[in-house]
Order: sequence, then C-alpha cells, then structure tokens
Amino acid sequence: MTKSDSVSVCSLNIRNRWSQILGCIFISIIFAVGYTWLIGPSALWQALTSVSSWQFGFLLLISIVPMILWGSGFYVILRRLGHEGSFVVSILLMNASGFLNTITPFGQLGGNPPAALLIKRALGTDFETALAAIGLINATNRLASLFLGFLAASYLGWQLVVERAFNTAIFTLTGVIVAAVFAVGFLWQYRYMLVDYSSWVLSIISKPLDYLPRITAPSQQRFQQHGVQFIEALELLATAPAQLALVFGLCMAGQIFIAGILWTALTALGAESLFVTVLLVIPIAKLGAVAPTPGGLGAAETILTGALVTMTGMSSAVAGAAALLYRASAFWIPALSGGFITAWYLTHKSASQKT
Repeated sequence: MTKSDSVSVCSLNIRNRWSQILGCIFISIIFAVGYTWLIGPSALWQALTSVSSWQFGFLLLISIVPMILWGSGFYVILRRLGHEGSFVVSILLMNASGFLNTITPFGQLGGNPPAALLIKRALGTDFETALAAIGLINATNRLASLFLGFLAASYLGWQLVVERAFNTAIFTLTGVIVAAVFAVGFLWQYRYMLVDYSSWVLSIISKPLDYLPRITAPSQQRFQQHGVQFIEALELLATAPAQLALVFGLCMAGQIFIAGILWTALTALGAESLFVTVLLVIPIAKLGAVAPTPGGLGAAETILTGALVTMTGMSSAVAGAAALLYRASAFWIPALSGGFITAWYLTHKSASQKT
C-alpha cells in the first residue's frame, strides 16, 4: 500500500471509527424519539401500517431510477475530465457517495471530501479531479431541484389562487435561487483570489500540526497547488456546454423521479396532492440537509412534514408518515447498499496499486 493510499484510508476510516458511529446512532435515536413524540406515536404508526408491502416495494423500485440517472451524469463528467471509467462503476460510486453524504454532518458539504477520496482510491485519479467531479454532480442535482421547484411555484402562482403559505414558499425558493446564482458568479469571478486567500488561511490553521510527532503541516504553496488543480478541473468542465446540458437533463430527470417517490408515498397513504406541489415542497425540505447531523437527519424530516402540513392541509400523522416513507425509500435504504460498496472499495486494492 502506498503512502497516498494509506492517507486516503485513514482519512475515511469508516470501519474503525466506532465511537463516531455510536454517536450518530445516539443522535438518530434522539431525533427519532423527538420526531415521533411531536407527531404522535399511535397516529404515526397507524398511518405507516396502512401502507401495504407491495406499495413499499414499489417505492424502493422507483428509488433505483434516480441513482442510475445521476450515475450516468457522473459518468459523463468523468469522461470529460479524461477518465475512461466504467459506466457501472460510475453508478456504484455515485451510490457510495450517497452513503457518505448520509453518515456525515452537513449533507453533501461534509460528504464530498470523503467521497472524493473514495473515488480517488477506486479510479486512480487525483483528489482534486475527483472532488470537482463529485462536487459538480451534487451541485447540479441541487440546481435541478431548485429549478423544478421554481417552475412549480410559477405554475401554482399562475394557475391557482395562491395562499399565504405558497407565497412564503415561492419567495423563499426564489430568494435561494437568486442568492445561489449571485454567490456562484461572484466566487467564480474571483476564484484564483479565493484560492490564494484560502490557502493562506488553511496554512495558518494547520500550523499547529508541526508540533505533533511525525506530522508536517502542508505549506501554503501546497494548499495553493491543490486549489489551482481543483479550479482547472472545473474550468475544463465549464468549456463543455453540451455535456453540462446533458448532465443537467439527467439530474432533472432524477429529481422528477425523487418527487415521484414522495407523491407515491402520499398516494399510498390516501392523501391527495398535486404533483406540482410535491415539486415545490422537496427543494424547501432539502434545506434541512445543512443541519449538523448525519445526512440532515431530523431536520429534513421535520421541515418536510411541516411543509406538507402547511401547503396541503393534511394531518401531521399522514405528513410525517409520508416524510418517513420518502426518506427511507429515497435515501436511507439506498444508503445501505452504498455502505457495502464503500466497504468493498476500502477492503480491496486501489486502482493505483493495480497498475
């Protein structure tokens, strides 16, 4: 095993960090108990048990489609970056990144770096390229969800008499989109200046590592080199508008199927809801992913339940059951397969060792 691979395994270290795993389980139990208590245990259980096994199986079947679509987009990005990887491997790694997003705080922000390390180990690419690839596909997914939500909000505002709750949701979503566009444009305009400043800050923060035995803190030049390589990978992707449009279309299709999972869960519970309303609710609920809990656990379910109750008038028990069915079939259960994929890559030789 090379030194680089050793660092990658130590950085992920999923198998050995039992204390962190137990901590995540403890936090999960606290949120589960609090969430159930707020909704009402008996009402929530009654709503969940009204769903038949074949309906739940259908939900799980639908959840496979978004992962294939997103894996296809990830494959297109990797090809653009010069990696001749397998289409199936791209789907598997996308699923593994979903697992890492689920077990790390702050959702994709926390899951992207370990996912990039896993991609580096699996494909033999450099960390910066892997981070650019996984970061772009995840960001495009977020953008596709926001765009669909904006279209849904525009339709509801045009076709229906919009109540105050919908007005709030529309203004919130529009504000998030506008802020995101301006933030991305500003950061991209001053990307190299941002790399210089960030490398200076990181070199100062990591300086105390020099006082630890057998550890040398990375220099400012080293941080700057990694930052420039990351920017160059993004610039290469930015010069392929046709491929980016294809990736965006695949992400849009995946998000439509994700909305279909929630709509199917509501239908299975006997709750009537417009599909366009579901498209509006989902991007709002995803704001819970920024919570400092593994995969936004607790926050995402609470926001989704509140949004469904506010916008559709359904009972909290039905909304809570729909949120749990949606999260389980779209994220939690697929994350289990992603965990097995992650474990497989960690216990087998890396691509750099095979060449």
